[in-house]
Amino acid sequence: LGNVLWHHLFAANPGAAKGAVNTTLTAVQHHDWPAVYSSLCQQDRANIDEADLASAGDAALAQFGIGGLARWTETSTQTFHQSLGPINLPEVQVQGELFPAAGQSSPYKVVAVHELTGWHVCMSAGGFEMLGYSQPLGGGFTP
Repeated sequence: LGNVLWHHLFAANPGAAKGAVNTTLTAVQHHDWPAVYSSLCQQDRANIDEADLASAGDAALAQFGIGGLARWTETSTQTFHQSLGPINLPEVQVQGELFPAAGQSSPYKVVAVHELTGWHVCMSAGGFEMLGYSQPLGGGFTP
């Protein structure tokens, strides 16, 4: 039982990470900022206020114009780990394309991390690229 629990907590799971990204992007698509906020990792929630997230999110989606975000794809995943002493915590970088209702698509890259409550999108873990904004990989995530 301990081995199964250990594997569940500390194994990378690209499918679950992509699920977390899809959940977050669905909430973004519907301007559901409380759901976006709750889908973020603990460190991101500690570093940004929900109202500030909503304001920044609305401004970012305005770049897509009328109709907003129509759909997205995941084109690749890359698994890596964040060291916390002797433990390596799993992270999965998900890359893909964001498609507006009209106009050109935009690439994105984001990291999902596994916390005790499941997989969460974490902009402070490994950086991110989205809508022309880039935070370099190797961001300031502290597990």
